Amino acid sequence: PRQVADRLNWDPFREFGIQCRIGRTLEKSGSAASGLDLDLLSSAAKDFVSLAREQGGYASLTQEWAEQLLLALTERLRRNGGIQHPLLDAYVKQKGNDYLFNQQKVLSPLGRPGSGRRPNFFATFTAKDSFERLISSGATPTWAQLWIEKSLKLKESEVLIDAAVKSLVKHKIWTELAVDGDDHDRAWGLNPEQLFIYNETSHLVCDDCRTSITVPPTHAAIWTHSPCLRHKCQGKHILAPDQALSFFGDLYRRGEIVRVRAKEHTSMLEREDRESLERSFMREGKDSQSTDPKMLSCTPTLEMGVDVGNLSTVILCSVPPEQANYAQRVGRGGRRDGNSLALTVAASDPHDLAYYEVPQNMIAGDVRMPAIFLNAPAVLERQLTAYCIDRWVEETPSANIPKDMSAIYVRMSSGEESPGAFPRS
Repeated sequence: PRQVADRLNWDPFREFGIQCRIGRTLEKSGSAASGLDLDLLSSAAKDFVSLAREQGGYASLTQEWAEQLLLALTERLRRNGGIQHPLLDAYVKQKGNDYLFNQQKVLSPLGRPGSGRRPNFFATFTAKDSFERLISSGATPTWAQLWIEKSLKLKESEVLIDAAVKSLVKHKIWTELAVDGDDHDRAWGLNPEQLFIYNETSHLVCDDCRTSITVPPTHAAIWTHSPCLRHKCQGKHILAPDQALSFFGDLYRRGEIVRVRAKEHTSMLEREDRESLERSFMREGKDSQSTDPKMLSCTPTLEMGVDVGNLSTVILCSVPPEQANYAQRVGRGGRRDGNSLALTVAASDPHDLAYYEVPQNMIAGDVRMPAIFLNAPAVLERQLTAYCIDRWVEETPSANIPKDMSAIYVRMSSGEESPGAFPRS
């Protein structure tokens, strides 16, 4: 239960943090957005302007620009997954120790540095792709310095960044995190208590690279005409002409989401279990239950004789041996209205690759009439032997079953008998 609770607690941090712009997330689909309290942001911006004027003589700074800077820094930190969370405390303290992160079973394991995304916090140092400098230690400017340079055409921005950090920490928007090592090393994470989720969204895009951001409607005015968050882009954010929800955004809003539950349908199932599975799979509309399977993993035995209702999609994990097999399998779909999607995955063997090159030979090939070769005593012998082995195993719990069937045929041909082995008289 504790791990389940930890995972449920972690998922919102992941959804609105490091994974917020990847896949069909709530933010990317336009279903929800995260943002700061505007009154708190305004207070932090006022303190920032006062500090910047006092420490660096920046008399021309405006409240509007200050709010844009603080929002941009916080948005960068959020997107990088730099949100403070108890599960990340040890990972942060030891400057991105992968082992300590991966010890948390509820978190997805990290790959080696440089091989994938990992929580990234602002800091006065860099370490293992987990900490991003705010102020450069060399000639190459940091993301924060480039953003200020794009906005103010100002290369010397150390004082502004220092004032921004102090203002954000003072108003508890950011939290200073404990790290091992040099006493001068500092790291900062976003305080989750100051991050709010909104169910109304506005979309903005860069007028140059067309990169999009999703923000609460109350934040849209601040973001408009602010520099693009991509460090090499010189564009500015503008309201997107189309504010409509995406397909998934509309789906999330309606709440008509069904969990896909998969079950196996094979000849190994007991009849009662198999029939119960078929009934639950075929239930639709008001009779349908949330626990009903919506996907079946089947063996070729489903080709004929079993009714599993209306199928919308059929996926074949290999190319069937004959056109008749293909017709039977893909023909399971679309029986209600004639519409279905049939996908076939070709393996790397010669048979599959041959039909992959010329799929028409399978899709539109001739279906041969079924036939059987009656003069086949070897086949009958093997079937009878298999039946006898089944009965022998059923009657003899201590039966010595060989790993290879060839051993049985060798003993049968030689007439040899051994205690506890098959065949026996």
